[in-house]
Amino acid sequence: MRSQFAAIILASSCLFAAGVASHASVTARKTAAPAASAGNSDLSAIKAAYKDRSYAVLTRSAGQMYGAAAPDFMFSDRSGAKINRGAAVQRAGAALSTLGRVVGSPSDPQALTYTVDIMSVTFSGNQAIVIESGQVHALSVSDASAGAFAKAASALSGVYRDVWVRTSQGWRQKSATKL
Repeated sequence: MRSQFAAIILASSCLFAAGVASHASVTARKTAAPAASAGNSDLSAIKAAYKDRSYAVLTRSAGQMYGAAAPDFMFSDRSGAKINRGAAVQRAGAALSTLGRVVGSPSDPQALTYTVDIMSVTFSGNQAIVIESGQVHALSVSDASAGAFAKAASALSGVYRDVWVRTSQGWRQKSATKL
């Protein structure tokens, strides 16, 4: 038997959007004044990467979540433990797989929504620091699966400090630190 309840959980660095369909959005609450060398196109490029990442969450694609990550990307959790890009993709894949089993089909528009709040962006030369948070909302979760959903969403949830670097291939995420 399924009980209907709202499960709202902050979702990870690793989850961001600039308006994917009606299921994802990015809001900029407070954006620091960009450095003179950074223009609107820089911010737009970074927001586009978050949009792609958000779409990856909605379609449960862990590899796509890290499409804009630099080859030497590192993720740090609150304890200071670090994992590389490959391990981050594996961990996200496990969480997304659980979300898929618990919440339903990725094509179900009512199954899962995702929003990101870009709290601040600071540009300095070829680097940008983004403080952001994300939120996953599931409209229904079965009683038996509620714990699995909470654990999976918690693996992807939080407020993050993301460091981006401008490269010849565009902006790439160098690191994510869970705050």
